[in-house]
Amino acid sequence: MAKKSKKKNSPSDKDSASKAQSFSAKSPEEKKLKRKFFIYTAFVVIFSLILFGITNQKWFNSTSAQINEFYAHISSFVMNIFGAGMKVIDQNIGNERFTMSLKKGCDALAPMILYTVSIATFPVAFRHKWKAILTGILALSLLNIVRITTLSLIGQYSSAGVFDFFHETVWQIAFIIFTIILLLRWLGSLLKMESHDQAQ
Repeated sequence: MAKKSKKKNSPSDKDSASKAQSFSAKSPEEKKLKRKFFIYTAFVVIFSLILFGITNQKWFNSTSAQINEFYAHISSFVMNIFGAGMKVIDQNIGNERFTMSLKKGCDALAPMILYTVSIATFPVAFRHKWKAILTGILALSLLNIVRITTLSLIGQYSSAGVFDFFHETVWQIAFIIFTIILLLRWLGSLLKMESHDQAQ
């Protein structure tokens, strides 16, 4: 009579089983993280769209005009340090060579809104947010002054085609990249802080 032998599990079978158990154990946690990320993204999109909608209302035009006048005066002041002879009338900035008008969208509010909402809705304590929000808005404001200054110089010393290219393409991309860099730097500081807290 033949004896039935019990099949022994090979090391590879054990490894496969442990990997399967590990995957099944991580699966609920991964689902939870994905759900949190989805909710966070939804909040960012919804609140950003609401604020974009507010800034596009007619009653907001006067506020946008005041912001643009502020940028025009600061940019004019910077260029006049180097003898550019710039003058500001309402939202118009220029000299004898070239004059441009700052319209809605020249106020850099769109990247500021996206940056602020992305940080404000992130699930961490507010004490880790407010400094990043203020410094980010300041950095984007300074970048906008650089943008207005360079566009004015391009308008004075180059062609209309080059001006349009920098105005509609180069600076749009620059603001997107700069905003992403600010957000990644903030997220990096959070990770460093978390690793430091765990090490203690």
